[in-house]
Amino acid sequence: METILKKILLLTVLSLAVCKNASSAEPRRNDEKSFEIIVGSANKKFSLIKTMAANIVSISSKEGETIEEEWNYYSKSPFQVKIEYLKPYKRFLALNKDKSTEYLPDKKEARITDLSKYDDDKKADFYEGAISRVNIDGLKLGYVEKGTVNIKGVKYQGYDALVIEGKNPNKYLIWIDINYDALLKYVVLDKDDSTIFSSTGSDFKVFDKKFLLPQRIDVEIKDSNDGKPIKKELHLNNLKVNENIDDSVFELKLPNDVKISK
Repeated sequence: METILKKILLLTVLSLAVCKNASSAEPRRNDEKSFEIIVGSANKKFSLIKTMAANIVSISSKEGETIEEEWNYYSKSPFQVKIEYLKPYKRFLALNKDKSTEYLPDKKEARITDLSKYDDDKKADFYEGAISRVNIDGLKLGYVEKGTVNIKGVKYQGYDALVIEGKNPNKYLIWIDINYDALLKYVVLDKDDSTIFSSTGSDFKVFDKKFLLPQRIDVEIKDSNDGKPIKKELHLNNLKVNENIDDSVFELKLPNDVKISK
C-alpha cells in the first residue's frame, strides 16, 4: 500500500516560510550526514502529508511557442485524488479508493474503472498513469543514483542548506534546506555542462508548521528529440496542506445525458 501512496502523492511536497527573517548565522556544515540520510529525509517528509489542495497554472515555452495549462488538484491519503483539468480543455478525474471516474464534458463521455481487483503494483501503475499529465516537476526529489558525491553547507536564498555535488555519470547538484529537509533546487548537467534538467523553487512558505513548499517552480528540460530547452513556470495557487477535505470532494457526479463506458 505504501508503494501506491508514494506514487500518488506526486504533488505532495515540502513546506516553507517566506524566511525573510532567515538566520544570519553562518551555515553549519553537515558533511558527516550521509547522502542516503539527506536524500531519504527529504523524500520521507512527503509521507507526513495527508491532504493537499491547490490551483496549478503551468506555462510552458519552447522557441517562442507557449502553452498554458490550469487544473485544480486535491489529494487525501490513502488513495483519493481529484483533478479538475480546466485549460486548454476540460477533463475531470476522480480516483476514489477502488474506483476511477474520468469525465470529458465536451464529448459528454465518461469512463468508470473498478480497481478493487487490482493488486498494489497494478493499482499504483494505474494511479501514476492517470495523473502523469499533471505531475509537478521539481516538487519532490525522488530517487537519485548516488555515484560520487561531495556535500557541503551553504547559504541559498537566505536559507541554511546543504548542497550535494555528485556524478552518476552525469553531474548533478541538489540544494536541500536543513531545517525542513526541503528541496530548494535540483540541476542535472550533460557531458558538455548544458542543462538536462533543472528545477528552482521560489516564493516559499511553511505549511502546517512542518512543510517547506515553493509556490512557484521554474523548470528547464532538454528536449530529447532536438536538444532544445523547454522552459516551464509552475504556479501553485491557494496551496493548502493537511487541512480537512471532505470525502464528498472525491465523488464525481455525472450528468444524466453522459455516455458511460466501463
